[in-house]
Amino acid sequence: MTPSELRSLGSPFPGWQSRLARCLKVNPRTVRSWASGRSRITPQMERLIRQEFETWRKKKQEAK
Repeated sequence: MTPSELRSLGSPFPGWQSRLARCLKVNPRTVRSWASGRSRITPQMERLIRQEFETWRKKKQEAK
């Protein structure tokens, strides 16, 4: 997952960086590092991130 892909997946969700950090139990700075490209996202973490965004997307659809 590239930093731009991470930002694109998160952009529909206000406060996504802090929210994602809480869900993944990582420091918000870690998420910001991923989003800026300063740190790489491991394949395992990428799977978790994708699952989390998919859950958020489904909840957003259900709320409509």
